[in-house]
Amino acid sequence: MQKYESKISKSNRLASDLYDRFSNAEMLARMFPQDQFQLVEVTPDRCLFESKQYGQVGFQIVDREEDKMVKFSDVNGKPFGFFLWFQFKEVGAYDTRIRVTLHIDLPAIMKFAMKGKIQKVLDQFADAIAQA
Repeated sequence: MQKYESKISKSNRLASDLYDRFSNAEMLARMFPQDQFQLVEVTPDRCLFESKQYGQVGFQIVDREEDKMVKFSDVNGKPFGFFLWFQFKEVGAYDTRIRVTLHIDLPAIMKFAMKGKIQKVLDQFADAIAQA
């Protein structure tokens, strides 16, 4: 698996607020575009979607550390096996730093072509979490 890390983003929210929002799969399911992903199953720990392109895909929360970290993994390896986690570090009142880390199992031919794109998406994702 290849490892990618986002830049560190700054949020004006408490770490507990961010943790509460992003440690519940039901809340995260609402962020997926409904025209591309039809919700099949959702619980606080797991989401399954039907995708026109990949069939049934999903994620599950595999680890949590209150106010500090939420770790996700794929449900069925489609389209790729992955682990993704959000890290929250409160450095002051209403000053929380965020990093998104991704471990993904890409075929060798895709590693080099996707590296820059994955990095850009992770950085945007960290910024989006910070603004949430």
